[in-house]
Amino acid sequence: MRRLAPLLILALTFGWAPAWAKGGVVIKGAWARASSGDHQRAPVYLSIVNRSRETARLTAAKTHRASMAMFLRPEGKGGRLEQVRVVEIPPGEVVTLAPEGLHLVLMGLQRPLRADHDLPLELFFEHQGPIEITVPILMPDASGPPRRRR
Repeated sequence: MRRLAPLLILALTFGWAPAWAKGGVVIKGAWARASSGDHQRAPVYLSIVNRSRETARLTAAKTHRASMAMFLRPEGKGGRLEQVRVVEIPPGEVVTLAPEGLHLVLMGLQRPLRADHDLPLELFFEHQGPIEITVPILMPDASGPPRRRR
């Protein structure tokens, strides 16, 4: 039973939506919007929970479907975006990459992202190393991560 307790806590905390964990860092609620036409860019959203005792530092992201990935956040009222080189997640905190806020943008897409498909994505953390996740691609008008039926 002791081995099942952490899994039960994760399931109750995050529902049955997919979550990935490594070295005290948990990735949950990942999603992306489908692109239309020949769009070369696509945002990716997710939440990062730091259960470790040290600040987690997300330094990069990579997928074979795009030539590069950048972390961006709005700067001021002009709608201009500023690149963020490192996303820091303090111990015991959650950082959410979301629309209208800090987010990940995939650039140089080889082909448009299609709804109801998955996107493999690797997130690189300074001390925890890489975490491979699967990002569901939702409809272009989606406003949040997919909900699982219980």
